[in-house]
Amino acid sequence: MMPTGTRGTGSLALEVLTSSEGLHHLAADWDGLARESGASVFHTAAWVQTWWQAFGHGRGLRALVVRSGGQLAGVLPLCLDRTRSGARRLRAVGSPEADYGGVLVRPHLSEPAVEFLADALYGDRDWDVLW
Repeated sequence: MMPTGTRGTGSLALEVLTSSEGLHHLAADWDGLARESGASVFHTAAWVQTWWQAFGHGRGLRALVVRSGGQLAGVLPLCLDRTRSGARRLRAVGSPEADYGGVLVRPHLSEPAVEFLADALYGDRDWDVLW
């Protein structure tokens, strides 16, 4: 099971948010990162929160938050649900309704942040299918 709370390695730390309240508390920093990165509306906290309110029922939230030196370095909003066959599917919040979205990272930390997120995803598997 993917852990909740915080863990870290080197200068990066991971927090896994599992509630809409957690998304709400992160919103200002998240939207600042989206603006700085020139991201689409599908990467904003407001869009993810709205999607979650509309479509999150019956799913488990798994928003991976990466910090570097206490500063928000990246967000990967995911949700956990089940396929028709019963497999545990981890997918991007917003899919399949949105064509864009997924990971949002601070540009100068993109490589280490994405590697850190991948290690976290594959190290703590509470899912069968990554979609």
